[in-house]
Amino acid sequence: MRAWSAVALLLSLLPGIARAGGAFADESYLRGLEALEEGNLRRAQSCFEACARAPVAEPATGSPAGLDARANVTQRLAQEARNGEDPSFRTGKYAAALRARARNRLGDIARAQGRLDEARALYEEAVGLDGEYPMVHANLGRLLAAAGEHERAMALLERAYRMAPTWDLFREMCADTIARSASARARAGEIGAEDAEAQYLRAISLDAYNEVAQILLGRSFYRRGDREKGLFVLSRAAEQQRGGNRRACIVYSEILLEDGQDDRALEYAQRACATPDAPGTAHRAFGAALAQAGRGEEALSELYQAAASMPRDAATALHLGKAYQRLGWTDHARRAFQTARGLAARGLDPDGSNGAGLEATYRLGYVHFERGDLALAATLLGEAADAAPALTRWLDHARECRRKAEEVIVSLPAAQ
Repeated sequence: MRAWSAVALLLSLLPGIARAGGAFADESYLRGLEALEEGNLRRAQSCFEACARAPVAEPATGSPAGLDARANVTQRLAQEARNGEDPSFRTGKYAAALRARARNRLGDIARAQGRLDEARALYEEAVGLDGEYPMVHANLGRLLAAAGEHERAMALLERAYRMAPTWDLFREMCADTIARSASARARAGEIGAEDAEAQYLRAISLDAYNEVAQILLGRSFYRRGDREKGLFVLSRAAEQQRGGNRRACIVYSEILLEDGQDDRALEYAQRACATPDAPGTAHRAFGAALAQAGRGEEALSELYQAAASMPRDAATALHLGKAYQRLGWTDHARRAFQTARGLAARGLDPDGSNGAGLEATYRLGYVHFERGDLALAATLLGEAADAAPALTRWLDHARECRRKAEEVIVSLPAAQ
């Protein structure tokens, strides 16, 4: 009797247990969305996995709760279609569409947790289940772009945009990925600077407010010697939003400092640091501009903040060295330049061009030149001068110091 009572109790609890997890795929999917809104990724993952296994609520046989869930999911699918139609009846593929969305959500969770291979597999499954679902095409495209599979990534993102051309989200994602992919390919030597610029312009044609594309385009123009055009594009990017775009203000300030426009560089760097949540890159730009203006102690305060949030940033170490150098703290400067050079050699240079590493090598060479370590100075200055682009501001000085060091070395009796 006790055994039968236990079985009866368990059977009486089953409907409640089923409801807690969702007796139908539709219910599980909605519970997964609720868990995502609450930030409970573990529960969301469990619900979406249940959605993949549970039966779909069928109008002829489903329970009232299941049918209510199906109606709610159908409404969400219609909103995603952005055309006012009911995709379950329009396509006759409600179950596939639902499971595709569950796998897409599982892919999002896996990606957020760093399980990128698993995320990719889930997105691929979702694309296979519903080839008309733009969000999963976009998600898979972004993942592939980050992995360097640029051709298929762009095909997926452009398909997402074509499927939902009224969605700003897909247009913006497509433009952003075009710009970032072009930059990555240019750094890898797969395409030239002019081809990359054409892609940046293409991204801007899709999304006129795309900050990444404008920054990349302006910086590329400037680095290739089209100074006025580069500064114009960056100034537009910095002023585009009310109060300015912080990231564009930072880059614009850094380029202005290179260009010798110290006052304007300080203005835009200060604007980027105007709020308490300013990132380390803003403090780095502000510190660099303050150092150039001769405000050494204030510069060090900003650069120390940058170093605290970005301890492995080559450019921050470089600017610390320059600030120390202006204050006459030669040993501190030498150590900072050595740090910057080492970080850049390990690929920790923010713009990916080894600019910080080259300048740190030049400045380290100059420190040794002033100390009289002429052989080491000539080696470092030559290394920097040989690798620097033709329009680098410090290039002529590096060559001149190297020439002087070599002349002195040759004139020494021990060298004859």
